[in-house]
Amino acid sequence: EVFGGNIGKINCKDCLREVNLDDPLYKQRELVCFIDGEISQDFNKYINYVTVSMRKKHPGGDITTDEVRVDRKNFSSEGNSFKLLYGWKPGDNDRRNWLNYEYKTVWNFFGGGSIENDWKPAADQVIPLKAPVNRRTVNIVADADKVKQNNIRSVTVRVYYKVGGEEQFKQTSLNLNKQVYSATVDFILSKDQVEYEYEIDWLMGNNQAIKSGRLKSSFDDIYVDAVPNK
Repeated sequence: EVFGGNIGKINCKDCLREVNLDDPLYKQRELVCFIDGEISQDFNKYINYVTVSMRKKHPGGDITTDEVRVDRKNFSSEGNSFKLLYGWKPGDNDRRNWLNYEYKTVWNFFGGGSIENDWKPAADQVIPLKAPVNRRTVNIVADADKVKQNNIRSVTVRVYYKVGGEEQFKQTSLNLNKQVYSATVDFILSKDQVEYEYEIDWLMGNNQAIKSGRLKSSFDDIYVDAVPNK
């Protein structure tokens, strides 16, 4: 039949049912993810995407999964706020246990390197996504008097670093003839790394090219005004 008129006047116990919308059976839990830390300011410079996977194991044997991918496009458009969802399943009678879930992340960086984390237990509604890398800045420095004394025309520095097993490099040059005596190189390192490698190419006043070869350092400054004896 088609119900018409005031539904409150229907005398049919089997037609109508009263439910408590606060009952857990009618609840879903929304989790909020966001990119945390310094890397959030430089997301577009270093990160292709991060995938967040969630799984909820219910006592009755059901498993709820959800996944969200944060990339350069939706990071900007969605204001660094991303949602995952799971609901109440038969057997979820322990409210405290219902709040427990697991999540894992896969970070993919420029150059193709990836870092995948293991499943991590959690209960909080907010998931801060902490990148497994740190941003690093190295200063390239030359002293004007030493440059003139050593007859150096220009300097090129390449900084090598690895993220997710893939080696990458950043390069910068000092045009000493135009009195450019300093520069900076920004890059990222895995959080368990403190050292990076670098190489210096000098072009001398007589157009002779001199290379330093690959060197290691953990310092924030690279001085490029002393040429090795060749």
